[in-house]
Amino acid sequence: MSRYAWAEPGVYPAAAGVHRIVCPLPNDGLKAVNVYAIEDGDGLALVDTGWRDDGILGALTAGLEQLGSSIERLTTIICTHSHYDHYGLSALLSERSGAPVLLGEWERKNLSVALDRGAFARDRAFQHAQLRAHGASDLADTLAARHFSIERVQARGFARLPDRWLSDGERIELRDRTLVAHLTPGHSRGHLMFLDESARVLFAGDHVLPHITPSIGFEGFSDGHGLEAFLSSLRASRELPADVVLPGHGPVFADLAQKTIAYSRFAGREGYSVVPPKLSELAIIMGARAWTAHYAWYVHRRAAERAGVPVPVVEAIRDGRRPAAMDRDVAAVYAFCNELLTQKRVSDATLREARAVLGGDRGVVDLVGTLGMYQMVAMMMVVDEFPLPDGVTSELKPL
Repeated sequence: MSRYAWAEPGVYPAAAGVHRIVCPLPNDGLKAVNVYAIEDGDGLALVDTGWRDDGILGALTAGLEQLGSSIERLTTIICTHSHYDHYGLSALLSERSGAPVLLGEWERKNLSVALDRGAFARDRAFQHAQLRAHGASDLADTLAARHFSIERVQARGFARLPDRWLSDGERIELRDRTLVAHLTPGHSRGHLMFLDESARVLFAGDHVLPHITPSIGFEGFSDGHGLEAFLSSLRASRELPADVVLPGHGPVFADLAQKTIAYSRFAGREGYSVVPPKLSELAIIMGARAWTAHYAWYVHRRAAERAGVPVPVVEAIRDGRRPAAMDRDVAAVYAFCNELLTQKRVSDATLREARAVLGGDRGVVDLVGTLGMYQMVAMMMVVDEFPLPDGVTSELKPL
């Protein structure tokens, strides 16, 4: 199964009364955007649109026809944020259908850059100055030399403001369901997710994606706090009552796995796993090595070293050897994970030492959760034959 199987054009069931229409994005690394068609009386409401392009419009039109509908029968056009691939086609669809376009109110500044020539020029100058101020003068000069005009921006569909600005917590009443807007800044300052509380379905836009982390602060007049806002949004959204998550890019997924990954990934932070990041990453690379999961190893080997796992320990795990020398905490977690992975049990002595190092049963439970969760991730990557980046050769040999 290809990593991009989700991007195959067509119409797919996403949840009860919700359909995922896949619209390919030409010459874009994201491959495709998911446009969600929600059954709304005799018509359909959309979440996100793609940008203005004949191929995207054709895929959307074909998808609506497959559902027995058409652009003219759209009832509402809801956009998670103002980026090309989520908002760009909204004006044309609204013009043809009469359906109102809804967008988060904090996207006003972002949208002004696409609609106002003066704002566009000021933002270009602002970006150039910011790059220079942070030591990226060569990149600033490269970007400045490129012909990137407001006409190119508007060619992708930016034509007007939405009909309705949405605030955090605002409710959108459709025929058979209510969507609640949740402000999740980070990817853009006004990004909204939409939760159908009764169906426990979350339209996540680009805030939470199954395969990649979204770009942060990609917007006009960035205040430099995009990452801080993104992490805060992740913490705020992890308790949303959703059983199914519908992302802007990638396959539909269940939120349990995502939340568990987040719980493990942010080890050491309040509200997450109590296992320190160094020991959490040690467990993760041991799981990746056990499954010869090349991409998981590629990513987490580096994360483990940054977190403080000694390079000789990492190299021994890579080669399938027991490390020659380890500090007490590393040795305890190595022994625990190694016994669990190879013997499918843990001795009393090993368990006692793990408890002592991790601060009791809570730490042991969190360690087992991390190891188990990332083994699931490793297995998924093995099944998916998840590729390494271009030019990268795997370090893992068969054991």
